[in-house]
Amino acid sequence: MQKTFTDRTKHNKLTAKATGHGIANSATNASMDKVDEAKVAALAIAEVAMIMQSNQEKQFKHMMEMFKKAMKANNPPGATAPAPMPTLPPKPRKVCPHFKRPHSKPDKCWELKANKADRPANWKPAAERKPREQS
Repeated sequence: MQKTFTDRTKHNKLTAKATGHGIANSATNASMDKVDEAKVAALAIAEVAMIMQSNQEKQFKHMMEMFKKAMKANNPPGATAPAPMPTLPPKPRKVCPHFKRPHSKPDKCWELKANKADRPANWKPAAERKPREQS
């Protein structure tokens, strides 16, 4: 009976170590100290990050103040705003004589046999295309 008990105890220890429970049960004060040191280091890093963020916010505010001063110096209160750039009207598109649709360069029309090399691979002649729906 004592032999069976000893065998069973050895078996339980081996099984616990094999499944990793032995490691959890063998935690010591030294390993707990390492965990505490890691926590302290993490807190120190977090504090440094917070200080850096605070410094960045201060620098950003200072830069914005400098920017506002520069803008005021360039545009005094009584000055008028510069006139907006005039926009050019779009080029009129001529109606292509080959398929009766607007085309910027009718001489480059793909319907012409001379421009056959410029046609894309999926191009179809106007006669084969579906008419567009007018909205």
